[in-house]
Amino acid sequence: MNKTFRKQSADTASIIAAFKPLHADCDIEFRLATLDPNGNCTSGINRIASPLTTTGDHAVKSLIHWDPSKYLNVYVVQNAAGLAGHAVWPADADSIPNWDGIVISHDYVGSVGTSTPQRSVVLAHECGHYLNLQHIWGGNNVPNFYYYPCADPFKDCNIDDLVTDTPPTIGWQKLQFERCILW
Repeated sequence: MNKTFRKQSADTASIIAAFKPLHADCDIEFRLATLDPNGNCTSGINRIASPLTTTGDHAVKSLIHWDPSKYLNVYVVQNAAGLAGHAVWPADADSIPNWDGIVISHDYVGSVGTSTPQRSVVLAHECGHYLNLQHIWGGNNVPNFYYYPCADPFKDCNIDDLVTDTPPTIGWQKLQFERCILW
């Protein structure tokens, strides 16, 4: 995550030329906690075996949840509710505080073990949502998801991510992005 948010990832070379001037070092760095909420020394990692880590929905956050005003809670699970990972927007976390945090499937974290360098960017992606960034098409990227099916050119081209640096797109479908307009 630090490489992504500090503009140090090797994949920055593949950024489309028109977007290179917009790519910035966000000056955000993440570190594992060294003190727990009670002031005790910690590695910042809690290993908890539970059936909740198998399903990986929001209920996993009931296992341990440190004060989100002081910690970013990240839950590495066997299955992230069928996704690579998920996080709620800050407004949703304010409404439902026990949903605050990021859930990520174990095979999308790091670059060793079950993950790969390509998959490891998913945690940074979900952290973007945690920081209130939407997809550039404004919705989710789960085809046929009940509240917002993506890849619909009649719907998605009218939904925006609320940031002016990207044109409207129709969303993710079969690992492709399609533009609604020509740049």
